[in-house]
Amino acid sequence: IARPGVQVTLVESNGKKARFLREAVRQLKLGNASVVESRIEAFDAPGRFDAITARALATLPLILQLGGHLLKADGRLLAMKGVLPADEIAALPAGFPTDKRWSHTVTARLTQFFLHQTLRFSAYASHNAGNGDHFVNPELRYSFTDRWWGAIGANLFGGKPWGQFGQLAHDDNLYLQARYEF
Repeated sequence: IARPGVQVTLVESNGKKARFLREAVRQLKLGNASVVESRIEAFDAPGRFDAITARALATLPLILQLGGHLLKADGRLLAMKGVLPADEIAALPAGFPTDKRWSHTVTARLTQFFLHQTLRFSAYASHNAGNGDHFVNPELRYSFTDRWWGAIGANLFGGKPWGQFGQLAHDDNLYLQARYEF
């Protein structure tokens, strides 16, 4: 959604999850995304991808063992780890390039209720100290009834052009929202 020029292939072995992903791609009209129902090690597309990533799959060496065949010669494994996995990095194949880019992001949400909790001011903020990436979402919400509410807010992005939010710096927006919950 944020980067329509980037082609994305989602590989999912679970049929139910793959069907959900296909429907989400269809509903969101994501022409740059495709879904493949397969185990990653069985997916036959050698050397096709610039980068691979996985969520809660395995250690770095095992991710490369299972999906490394999909990477181009200069491809990257993009891994999100909670702490520096020095033992996993040491276990990578000899000569595998590593780029230790650790990102520390601080997030906060402040919420204040007014008028017997019918009016709510909320501000969410995220800041990455490493690259100056930031996102701020102030919102004012009013509950008309227990089921109806309306809100006005903004999404404000900033940072370097290659950052998670910096790439969206020209996409700042205001929004007006009405919702009925049943």
